[in-house]
Amino acid sequence: MGEAGGIYVDAGQYADALRCYNVALELEPCNVDFLIGRAGTLVSMGRSVEAIPDYLVALSFSPGDPDALIGRAIAWHELGQIRRMHQDLDEMRRMHRDTPGTFQGIFSVAAVDARERAAEGLARPIELEFD
Repeated sequence: MGEAGGIYVDAGQYADALRCYNVALELEPCNVDFLIGRAGTLVSMGRSVEAIPDYLVALSFSPGDPDALIGRAIAWHELGQIRRMHQDLDEMRRMHRDTPGTFQGIFSVAAVDARERAAEGLARPIELEFD
């Protein structure tokens, strides 16, 4: 069911994706990918407050997970919690200091998604500069 959630997300069918992730997490409550998928879906739906706990649980199972950190940074941004967003981004920079292109690439994809959602009125625009 979790994989189906990703397919629905790609199609922009967030309510269906959320239902799939909820069922998948009933079956596998410790699955980090499903937690991150549900959290990202919630952010895409403008429900960032609800996404934060899933990111926290995912990070408790997989500390430093780049997808969880990036997703949570975007959720913090959506909530206007810029200091917290930067804390997550700083953690990503520390993790990938030997491969800065990795960090930049991961966040560039996330930023493009956020800009697209902002254009649709679903999210705040996000712009960051890289050192």
